[in-house]
Amino acid sequence: MLLDSQNLFSDAQKITTASIDSENIVKFGKGDISFLPLLIQVVEDFSNLESLSVKVITSTTETFDSPVELVSATLTLEDLKAGKRFPIAQMPKGNLGYVKLSYVAQGASETTGKITAGIISELDLSPDMFVSKMSSIPTDTPTTTPTEAPEPTEAPTTAPTQTPTEEPTEEPTSTPTQDPGDLPEVDPDPSDPITSDTPGAGGDSGAELD
Repeated sequence: MLLDSQNLFSDAQKITTASIDSENIVKFGKGDISFLPLLIQVVEDFSNLESLSVKVITSTTETFDSPVELVSATLTLEDLKAGKRFPIAQMPKGNLGYVKLSYVAQGASETTGKITAGIISELDLSPDMFVSKMSSIPTDTPTTTPTEAPEPTEAPTTAPTQTPTEEPTEEPTSTPTQDPGDLPEVDPDPSDPITSDTPGAGGDSGAELD
């Protein structure tokens, strides 16, 4: 937790009177500053007060001619111990440009007790801190370890091919062609009228016509 010296209202400021303003006035300029984390913490034990209240005051001028109270909180003596924080965790809405704190003590005069207050760089949610606007935030924020994505695997350079199962086909039965030269010579049968009348097969080729 870091405190910015430029945005510090009280630096171990001793509260010895019934009412006292913060040592410093912080100029923010007009605009919403409610997102800024605010720390108001006891840094030295109080011993005599009945209670101590702190108010966040804003104005359009540095002299606070028309002060406007934005928020306040109170701690009793039993809580006014070093390390205890006032339940104002963020700057309230309504900033007019200039902001200061005002401390109001109730009870006997105080000889001890100090307060440090200012804008911090980040919100520190310790177990003893209770906040008015951020009570829903857990004190221990669980951490989640991101799951690393698996490294992509390289695609194979050659896609596997699947050979389809061929249905068995019947091969057509073919009658072998026989070379005429391989045929055996058959002597013409004289009784066969076809072979006997064939020219050149022997005998007369036919009757002569007048």
